[in-house]
Amino acid sequence: MDAARWYKGGEAGDGAEGFMRKGAWILVAGFALAALVVAVHVSPNTARGVGNLEAVHLDEVAPDEREQRADDRAPAGGALPPELTTEDGGRRDLGELAEELRQMWRTIPAYSPVNGTSWLTSGFGWRASPFTGRREFHGGIDLAGPRGTPIVAPADGVVERVLQDDASGRVVVLNHGNGMETLYGHLDEVSVAVGQEVVRGQRLGALGSSGWRSTGPHLHYGVKLARKYVNPRRYLFEKERASR
Repeated sequence: MDAARWYKGGEAGDGAEGFMRKGAWILVAGFALAALVVAVHVSPNTARGVGNLEAVHLDEVAPDEREQRADDRAPAGGALPPELTTEDGGRRDLGELAEELRQMWRTIPAYSPVNGTSWLTSGFGWRASPFTGRREFHGGIDLAGPRGTPIVAPADGVVERVLQDDASGRVVVLNHGNGMETLYGHLDEVSVAVGQEVVRGQRLGALGSSGWRSTGPHLHYGVKLARKYVNPRRYLFEKERASR
């Protein structure tokens, strides 16, 4: 059947069927015409994604235009802007933000507190007690080494406590802010006082074997975050973490 006969309703006697075919053809033609009108009236700039960058997704833009878009919005000379816009719409000075990040890094215990030869003798978590053989939780790690080896602050902080404990011997506790504390047990001697500010690498005391829960010269090193003991080795980015 040719197109003219299909438009007219087909063969004689088609009746209602021919009418339905004619209606369908008109409907299809109407949609096609509407689509053509929309295509003709679309702005060429909009079709290419040119104009307001905020209203256009870059993945919908031609690849050869993306680089130019970025260049148009970048500061002159390729320099970073002096400020950043925060999620709440505020403005932050990049210099101040960089200084805050530097200060935060200084308070993370990222270095080994043993300034000399040491080796891990007991890890963090559940273990068999070296005294009773029973299962117990060890809230830190034990780093053995020569008696008298300097023990230093792995991060900036304030001396929160200095105490003499029957089990842990001479103990120093540092507060690093942001809910972070570190503990140093079984010291042979202490070099700091409560309330004293210390910086990373500053001497706190000497490795020893004080307290009855010591089986030999070592440092019991603990880290608390939000008042809960966590594995100190997560923070040892240098020396101990790198060597094990």
